[in-house]
Amino acid sequence: MFATRTLDPRESGECSSFSNISAGTDIAAEGYVRVPRWAVGPLPFLGVALLGCSGDLSPTPNTVGEGGPSHHGTGGSANAPMLWGPCDTSYFPPANLPAPLELECTDIEVPLHHGVPMGEKLSLRVAIHRSQKHPNAKAVFNLAGGPGSSAVALAGVVPKTMWRLLTEFDLIYVDQRGTGASGYIGCSAGHPNTRDEWAVCASEHDIDPDRYSTVAAAHDLELVREALGYSEIALRGTSYGTRLALEMMRLHPESLSSVVLDGAAPPDIDIIGETLRNFDRGIARLGADCSKDPSCTALAPDVVSVLSKRRQQLVEAPRQILVDGKPMYETEATFLDFLNEFVSRKRYRFRIPGAASQATVGYPQLWDQMMSEAIGGAVMTAPDSYSGEYTGVTEDLTARLTLPNRLAMGDSGPASALFATIMCAEWLPNSMGIADLRTIAAAQTWPSPEMLELAEACPFWGAHAARPKTRALVLSGVPTLVLSGALDLNTLPAWGDHVAESLPRSTHVVLPHETHSTVWTDCGGSLAEQFILGSGDISRVDQSCVGALQKPLWL
Repeated sequence: MFATRTLDPRESGECSSFSNISAGTDIAAEGYVRVPRWAVGPLPFLGVALLGCSGDLSPTPNTVGEGGPSHHGTGGSANAPMLWGPCDTSYFPPANLPAPLELECTDIEVPLHHGVPMGEKLSLRVAIHRSQKHPNAKAVFNLAGGPGSSAVALAGVVPKTMWRLLTEFDLIYVDQRGTGASGYIGCSAGHPNTRDEWAVCASEHDIDPDRYSTVAAAHDLELVREALGYSEIALRGTSYGTRLALEMMRLHPESLSSVVLDGAAPPDIDIIGETLRNFDRGIARLGADCSKDPSCTALAPDVVSVLSKRRQQLVEAPRQILVDGKPMYETEATFLDFLNEFVSRKRYRFRIPGAASQATVGYPQLWDQMMSEAIGGAVMTAPDSYSGEYTGVTEDLTARLTLPNRLAMGDSGPASALFATIMCAEWLPNSMGIADLRTIAAAQTWPSPEMLELAEACPFWGAHAARPKTRALVLSGVPTLVLSGALDLNTLPAWGDHVAESLPRSTHVVLPHETHSTVWTDCGGSLAEQFILGSGDISRVDQSCVGALQKPLWL
């Protein structure tokens, strides 16, 4: 069920006032100058500005000693207070849980180019949810997925399953450069799905991939840590957030007390090629699991055949439906989009056999209910009085899915241009080339070509391949907990094993019956918080919840 490596627990540092495995990184070559910790005083190139607040809200400043752990100067004076104020949540996606009332924000300036610390600056949005024992100089930096999602927008989600962290740790959220309120770079027409749409978005930007790389974002986190005055921090990242955490482990391991990687995204994997295979992989796994369970075969003796039949029915006769009263069609394309979403998520996966089987014999109500949940709107068969030709029927419907889950970008309004920049520079070079990706896509029975469309548009983004050492497996001795969902199609459990190979003080726990983002479950969240509260000592983590997880019923 899970593999355990023996850790040599490292005490938490409290401050008082793969192909090729790289053991380290040439910081100078990456355009960053490391200064010995004993020499670091006030950082003259870090500036902190008070947030502009909407309406008539005026922030109540918290000084260094009262509202923030920082003992580093910002701006001019070494003793200048860091000011915090109410957070602007206007850019949070509506689906996200609201930010806690205790959350406060500030902006911290970092160099746009880390090799030129006195040059052009970039402002990062930083949020803090203070611990019950604040200030005690402990913090967990929470890293968002994507690449492209806002970390600050997760401030309402993290305490839901990891609230015990607040007994000792400040929860810190940093909008990665190019996301959220840190210079968001998106696409004017929304998240692209086709090669042409990606090309149009590329024409809207002139992005230097070195300035918006995972390496640059990791250096940003180090500067934010210094600005806030934490001697060491814990990291918790999900999906792409694990990639950023791994880069932090490569570049700044001395700054980390422990790390939780939830749904590991290794830097040396051909993620684009694997993503093209995910839909087929998910359908095959669903069929295999169903065939072994009589309660499932009673609903659909051969669920893959049932899904194929339903797909063909919609090819031959698209179904007229109403979505919140608006006439549309359920077409083959619509069916595939929703099925791809459903097979990737636990809340839908175990309902597929029964719902699809009923739909094939003319009773689509169960399938419509799943569609309704996925888009937050009422879906139903259109009555006979709505017969006729409808227009704009597919795009309007599938666009209301939370987001393409191909890399589990979450619900945090991805910065699509940043997504493209990082995917093209850092992960496309791990593939065998566009021709090979086309071959992979053409071989799939259940197509999901969105990532191929992006790969084909990469030349428009002008992204050169990231350095090989940036794309190598990370070797680090930081205590690490790797979490995977056994049914995760976005970041495969095998990737967790792969990452753990070069982390000698790691433990990989696979949660049965779970899909992506296990920390949002009670068991995954408990494991993460216990590991961090225990200073990375796996012997202090009660893993009994893993064995107690029950398989959902086939409905």
